[in-house]
Amino acid sequence: MSKEDEIMKLREIISNCKNYCENCCPELVNPFYLENTPPPETIGYWNDAFKNYNAKLMIVGQDWGSEGYLEKWIKKNGGKVPNPYDESNPTFRNLMYHLEKAKIDKKDIYLTNAVLCLREGNEISGNKNKPKKKHFRNCSQFLKRQIEIIQPKIIATLGLDALNIILEIFEIPKKVKKLNEVAGKIIVEKSKVFPDIKIFPLFHTGIKGINMRKKLSKNDNMLMEDFKELKRCLEET
Repeated sequence: MSKEDEIMKLREIISNCKNYCENCCPELVNPFYLENTPPPETIGYWNDAFKNYNAKLMIVGQDWGSEGYLEKWIKKNGGKVPNPYDESNPTFRNLMYHLEKAKIDKKDIYLTNAVLCLREGNEISGNKNKPKKKHFRNCSQFLKRQIEIIQPKIIATLGLDALNIILEIFEIPKKVKKLNEVAGKIIVEKSKVFPDIKIFPLFHTGIKGINMRKKLSKNDNMLMEDFKELKRCLEET
Protein backbone atom coordinates (compact mmCIF):
# COMPACT_ATOMS: atom_id res chain seq x y z
CA MET A 1 0.00 0.00 0.00
CA SER A 2 1.36 3.44 -0.93
CA LYS A 3 1.93 6.17 1.63
CA GLU A 4 -0.96 8.14 0.17
CA ASP A 5 -3.25 5.13 0.58
CA GLU A 6 -2.06 4.69 4.16
CA ILE A 7 -2.83 8.34 4.92
CA MET A 8 -6.28 8.03 3.36
CA LYS A 9 -6.91 4.94 5.49
CA LEU A 10 -5.87 6.87 8.59
CA ARG A 11 -8.07 9.77 7.52
CA GLU A 12 -11.09 7.46 7.50
CA ILE A 13 -10.24 6.24 11.00
CA ILE A 14 -10.01 9.85 12.21
CA SER A 15 -13.31 10.63 10.47
CA ASN A 16 -14.99 7.91 12.54
CA CYS A 17 -13.53 9.30 15.76
CA LYS A 18 -16.69 11.34 16.49
CA ASN A 19 -18.08 9.41 19.46
CA TYR A 20 -14.65 8.99 21.00
CA CYS A 21 -13.94 12.71 20.70
CA GLU A 22 -17.34 13.71 22.08
CA ASN A 23 -16.80 11.55 25.15
CA CYS A 24 -13.21 12.54 25.80
CA CYS A 25 -12.89 15.98 24.22
CA PRO A 26 -16.29 17.71 24.34
CA GLU A 27 -14.51 21.07 24.26
CA LEU A 28 -13.28 20.43 20.71
CA VAL A 29 -14.97 19.76 17.37
CA ASN A 30 -14.05 17.04 14.87
CA PRO A 31 -13.57 18.98 11.59
CA PHE A 32 -14.83 16.05 9.52
CA TYR A 33 -18.29 16.58 11.03
CA LEU A 34 -18.72 20.32 10.59
CA GLU A 35 -22.06 21.16 9.01
CA ASN A 36 -21.98 22.64 5.49
CA THR A 37 -18.19 22.32 5.40
CA PRO A 38 -16.49 20.02 2.90
CA PRO A 39 -14.20 17.52 4.63
CA PRO A 40 -10.46 17.89 4.06
CA GLU A 41 -8.85 15.62 1.49
CA THR A 42 -6.19 14.52 3.93
CA ILE A 43 -5.55 14.68 7.71
CA GLY A 44 -6.42 18.35 8.12
CA TYR A 45 -7.49 21.38 6.10
CA TRP A 46 -4.31 23.38 6.35
CA ASN A 47 -1.95 20.58 5.34
CA ASP A 48 -3.69 19.87 2.01
CA ALA A 49 -1.13 22.12 0.34
CA PHE A 50 1.79 20.72 2.37
CA LYS A 51 1.36 16.96 2.22
CA ASN A 52 4.53 15.56 0.69
CA TYR A 53 4.30 11.95 1.83
CA ASN A 54 8.02 11.48 1.13
CA ALA A 55 9.05 14.61 3.02
CA LYS A 56 12.33 14.75 4.89
CA LEU A 57 10.80 17.38 7.19
CA MET A 58 7.60 16.99 9.19
CA ILE A 59 6.38 20.09 11.01
CA VAL A 60 4.11 19.44 13.99
CA GLY A 61 2.13 22.34 15.38
CA GLN A 62 -0.33 22.45 18.26
CA ASP A 63 -3.81 22.44 16.65
CA TRP A 64 -5.60 23.69 13.53
CA GLY A 65 -7.42 26.59 15.21
CA SER A 66 -11.13 27.33 15.53
CA GLU A 67 -14.18 25.99 13.69
CA GLY A 68 -15.50 29.53 13.21
CA TYR A 69 -12.37 30.71 11.46
CA LEU A 70 -12.36 27.67 9.19
CA GLU A 71 -16.02 28.05 8.21
CA LYS A 72 -15.62 31.76 7.48
CA TRP A 73 -12.54 31.19 5.37
CA ILE A 74 -14.07 28.38 3.30
CA LYS A 75 -17.22 30.43 2.70
CA LYS A 76 -15.18 33.48 1.77
CA ASN A 77 -13.09 31.47 -0.71
CA GLY A 78 -15.79 29.42 -2.37
CA GLY A 79 -14.99 26.14 -0.64
CA LYS A 80 -11.24 26.27 -1.21
CA VAL A 81 -8.67 25.07 1.30
CA PRO A 82 -7.54 27.87 3.68
CA ASN A 83 -4.55 29.85 2.53
CA PRO A 84 -1.73 29.92 5.12
CA TYR A 85 -0.80 33.42 3.90
CA ASP A 86 -4.19 34.76 4.98
CA GLU A 87 -3.52 37.98 6.90
CA SER A 88 -5.98 37.03 9.64
CA ASN A 89 -3.93 33.95 10.58
CA PRO A 90 -0.56 35.22 11.83
CA THR A 91 0.66 31.79 12.95
CA PHE A 92 0.60 30.30 9.45
CA ARG A 93 1.73 33.52 7.83
CA ASN A 94 4.78 33.67 10.12
CA LEU A 95 5.54 29.99 9.62
CA MET A 96 5.52 30.38 5.84
CA TYR A 97 7.63 33.54 6.10
CA HIS A 98 10.35 31.85 8.18
CA LEU A 99 10.42 28.77 5.94
CA GLU A 100 10.80 30.99 2.88
CA LYS A 101 13.56 33.17 4.36
CA ALA A 102 15.44 30.07 5.55
CA LYS A 103 15.14 28.67 2.00
CA ILE A 104 13.26 25.58 3.15
CA ASP A 105 11.10 24.50 0.22
CA LYS A 106 7.48 24.31 1.40
CA LYS A 107 6.78 21.67 -1.24
CA ASP A 108 9.17 19.33 0.56
CA ILE A 109 7.46 19.34 3.95
CA TYR A 110 4.62 17.46 5.56
CA LEU A 111 2.59 19.69 7.87
CA THR A 112 0.36 18.38 10.62
CA ASN A 113 -0.69 19.07 14.20
CA ALA A 114 -0.64 17.28 17.52
CA VAL A 115 -4.38 17.89 18.03
CA LEU A 116 -6.48 17.36 14.91
CA CYS A 117 -9.84 18.65 16.18
CA LEU A 118 -10.82 22.32 16.07
CA ARG A 119 -11.56 24.66 18.94
CA GLU A 120 -15.15 25.76 19.31
CA GLY A 121 -16.01 29.38 18.55
CA ASN A 122 -14.58 31.99 16.22
CA GLU A 123 -11.22 32.77 17.79
CA ILE A 124 -8.14 32.16 15.64
CA SER A 125 -5.86 31.90 18.64
CA GLY A 126 -5.86 32.67 22.32
CA ASN A 127 -6.71 30.53 25.32
CA LYS A 128 -10.37 29.78 24.60
CA ASN A 129 -10.75 26.00 24.57
CA LYS A 130 -6.99 25.65 24.32
CA PRO A 131 -6.12 21.94 24.00
CA LYS A 132 -5.29 20.23 27.27
CA LYS A 133 -2.89 17.38 28.01
CA LYS A 134 -5.68 14.83 27.60
CA HIS A 135 -6.42 16.14 24.10
CA PHE A 136 -2.80 15.73 23.05
CA ARG A 137 -2.74 12.21 24.45
CA ASN A 138 -6.06 11.25 22.83
CA CYS A 139 -4.75 12.38 19.44
CA SER A 140 -1.22 11.02 19.84
CA GLN A 141 -2.15 7.68 18.23
CA PHE A 142 -2.94 9.53 15.00
CA LEU A 143 0.23 11.59 15.15
CA LYS A 144 2.33 8.48 15.76
CA ARG A 145 0.72 6.73 12.79
CA GLN A 146 1.52 9.70 10.53
CA ILE A 147 5.16 9.50 11.62
CA GLU A 148 5.22 5.77 10.89
CA ILE A 149 3.85 6.39 7.39
CA ILE A 150 5.86 9.47 6.39
CA GLN A 151 9.15 8.43 8.05
CA PRO A 152 10.68 11.92 7.95
CA LYS A 153 14.33 12.54 8.71
CA ILE A 154 13.53 15.46 11.04
CA ILE A 155 10.42 16.45 12.99
CA ALA A 156 10.27 20.16 13.83
CA THR A 157 7.87 20.94 16.67
CA LEU A 158 6.20 24.33 17.13
CA GLY A 159 5.87 25.16 20.82
CA LEU A 160 6.27 23.30 24.09
CA ASP A 161 3.10 21.19 23.96
CA ALA A 162 3.91 19.79 20.51
CA LEU A 163 7.46 19.01 21.61
CA ASN A 164 6.46 17.16 24.78
CA ILE A 165 3.87 14.96 23.06
CA ILE A 166 6.45 14.04 20.41
CA LEU A 167 8.92 13.12 23.18
CA GLU A 168 6.19 10.98 24.72
CA ILE A 169 5.45 9.25 21.40
CA PHE A 170 9.17 8.66 20.90
CA GLU A 171 9.29 7.20 24.44
CA ILE A 172 11.99 9.65 25.44
CA PRO A 173 11.51 10.16 29.20
CA LYS A 174 12.78 13.73 29.09
CA LYS A 175 10.05 16.33 29.69
CA VAL A 176 10.95 19.88 28.69
CA LYS A 177 9.74 22.71 30.90
CA LYS A 178 11.77 25.54 29.38
CA LEU A 179 11.68 25.54 25.59
CA ASN A 180 14.44 28.13 25.39
CA GLU A 181 16.94 25.54 26.66
CA VAL A 182 16.41 23.17 23.73
CA ALA A 183 15.05 25.31 20.88
CA GLY A 184 16.96 25.66 17.64
CA LYS A 185 18.95 22.41 17.88
CA ILE A 186 18.53 18.67 17.58
CA ILE A 187 17.40 16.83 20.74
CA VAL A 188 20.35 14.74 21.90
CA GLU A 189 18.41 11.80 23.35
CA LYS A 190 17.83 8.88 20.98
CA SER A 191 14.45 7.17 20.57
CA LYS A 192 14.15 3.39 20.59
CA VAL A 193 10.83 3.70 18.74
CA PHE A 194 12.08 6.00 15.96
CA PRO A 195 15.89 5.81 16.23
CA ASP A 196 16.54 7.36 12.81
CA ILE A 197 14.27 10.40 13.20
CA LYS A 198 15.62 13.58 14.77
CA ILE A 199 13.58 16.06 16.80
CA PHE A 200 14.16 19.78 16.26
CA PRO A 201 12.23 22.03 18.73
CA LEU A 202 11.10 25.47 17.62
CA PHE A 203 9.16 28.21 19.34
CA HIS A 204 5.61 28.57 18.12
CA THR A 205 5.24 30.95 15.19
CA GLY A 206 2.27 32.72 16.74
CA ILE A 207 2.89 36.27 17.94
CA LYS A 208 3.24 35.12 21.55
CA GLY A 209 5.84 32.49 20.66
CA ILE A 210 7.86 34.85 18.49
CA ASN A 211 7.93 37.53 21.18
CA MET A 212 8.89 34.97 23.82
CA ARG A 213 11.83 33.75 21.71
CA LYS A 214 13.03 37.34 21.30
CA LYS A 215 12.70 38.10 25.00
CA LEU A 216 14.37 34.96 26.32
CA SER A 217 17.23 34.98 23.83
CA LYS A 218 17.61 38.77 23.82
CA ASN A 219 17.91 38.51 20.05
CA ASP A 220 15.22 39.83 17.73
CA ASN A 221 16.33 37.48 14.94
CA MET A 222 16.72 34.31 17.01
CA LEU A 223 13.70 32.51 15.57
CA MET A 224 14.99 33.11 12.05
CA GLU A 225 18.37 31.75 13.11
CA ASP A 226 16.58 28.66 14.45
CA PHE A 227 14.96 28.07 11.06
CA LYS A 228 18.29 28.55 9.29
CA GLU A 229 19.83 25.96 11.59
CA LEU A 230 16.94 23.64 10.74
CA LYS A 231 17.79 24.15 7.06
CA ARG A 232 21.42 23.25 7.75
CA CYS A 233 20.41 20.09 9.62
CA LEU A 234 18.15 19.07 6.73
CA GLU A 235 21.04 19.45 4.29
CA GLU A 236 23.15 17.15 6.47
CA THR A 237 20.58 14.32 6.55
